[in-house]
Amino acid sequence: MQTLQSLIGNSLDYELTWAVYGRHEPYKCDWRIDPCLVVVYSPEVSCELTVRRTDDIDIYKGRPGDAFLIPAGTTHQFDSPTCLIGGVCVHYTLFSSVDVLNLYRVPKVVSGDDAANIGETIRKLVEILGQKPNPQSFRRNDNLDFVEIAREREIVFQLLGKVLHLSEIRPRGRERLFTLQKLRRSLRYLEENLESKVGVDKLGEIAGLSAHRFSALFREVMGASPHQYILRRRIEKAMGMLTSSEAPVMDIAGQLGFHDQPHFTKLFKSTTGVSPTFYRKNFRRRISITDST
Repeated sequence: MQTLQSLIGNSLDYELTWAVYGRHEPYKCDWRIDPCLVVVYSPEVSCELTVRRTDDIDIYKGRPGDAFLIPAGTTHQFDSPTCLIGGVCVHYTLFSSVDVLNLYRVPKVVSGDDAANIGETIRKLVEILGQKPNPQSFRRNDNLDFVEIAREREIVFQLLGKVLHLSEIRPRGRERLFTLQKLRRSLRYLEENLESKVGVDKLGEIAGLSAHRFSALFREVMGASPHQYILRRRIEKAMGMLTSSEAPVMDIAGQLGFHDQPHFTKLFKSTTGVSPTFYRKNFRRRISITDST
């Protein structure tokens, strides 16, 4: 029988969509939300991160040598003058879709040796993969190198370990993990059928629970109803598709189960603050100029 530790360990996965080290040009992003953890390391100059909350704005000023940790779903701006910047975008998940870092309070700014270690980890990752300004370039060719794949996973999870070491687990975080494992089959089914209309009865059946009990448990641990969660995951998937493919917005909306493009656009804008088209253009402008040392 699997222990919870091994069950969670076996389900832990990641998706890496951007990696860069040695960028000399100014790095600035307008208000945006990313469906992943964004890590930025600036060894040479001061930078500024602005985070927008529901009723307030927080400004984090980083000194040379600091690192910034921006969890998924954070509305933020980042501004850095010309610098030798390093950064990655990576989404760590449990049970196919649950954001690992949603269980933790992650510091926005890291200094000293901890920041330097994060910067070195980013450098090693880029050394293995090469500089990746475009997520499409992560598609591997037919010459599979399992040593390279193993090394990539090792470094990516080293980064996760460093971030978690600096973070604090949220109240009832461990209890949520126990509950999540009860929902893991339903979560996997949802992830594999995001474009379809999935009923609570079906999800409860997969989890071995009544529809009522499943809904209550799901809302308790995920902070949203199954319907709200499905919509959120569709938008998160759309973010990835908009930045990693040339597919028209209409096609992306259809692939994710939206009835029409206007409905998709309205929901996307209410979630991210911008239209799908602007989100794509802004992302590409942000990463279009890179230069390795």
